Amino acid sequence: MESIGFADAYVTYLAHFHGTRDYFECHELLEEHWKEEQDPLLKEVWHGLIQVAVSLYHERRGNLPGARKMLEQAVIHLTNVSPERAGLDPVKLLGMLRTRYDALTQDYGVGAETRIFEDMALPFLDGGLLREAMDLCKAWGCEWGRRSPLNEDMLVHRHLLRDRTDVVAERARQLALRRQQDVTERDGI
Repeated sequence: MESIGFADAYVTYLAHFHGTRDYFECHELLEEHWKEEQDPLLKEVWHGLIQVAVSLYHERRGNLPGARKMLEQAVIHLTNVSPERAGLDPVKLLGMLRTRYDALTQDYGVGAETRIFEDMALPFLDGGLLREAMDLCKAWGCEWGRRSPLNEDMLVHRHLLRDRTDVVAERARQLALRRQQDVTERDGI
């Protein structure tokens, strides 16, 4: 079921972003959608929002250089096109991102290890989109706007703890195919 003009992957991204606070999952969901997007302007918006989620994931883990780099790139992508195309307030969003970037820059160095992570709430323009994302969050039994549970290792350090069996198997399969193709081309078969 599509939202009022918005893809399920994006609505799900928003529910995770504001509910489960699984920024890694936000990245995964929207990246798949981004790869399939045909509209170059929306592709740019999705790219920026993916980077916002990755930035928050890094920041929550204490990787401030990674968070800053991703946030800087997100601002570039979201300045190039209007986040309004994704139902978000462009002025508020870019202001929030720039303020956060400045804070990350100031916090780098002395005292960075004692920095307290604060989640972000995206500024919606589209009330229907907001309601749909909130309803999805509620259907999951999740509280909209909850704070990140910083003691949940699978959430905070997901990239280190996730099961990558299928990814490793697919990479091995692709490598075997490339090797077979190289042999075929070399031998003129």
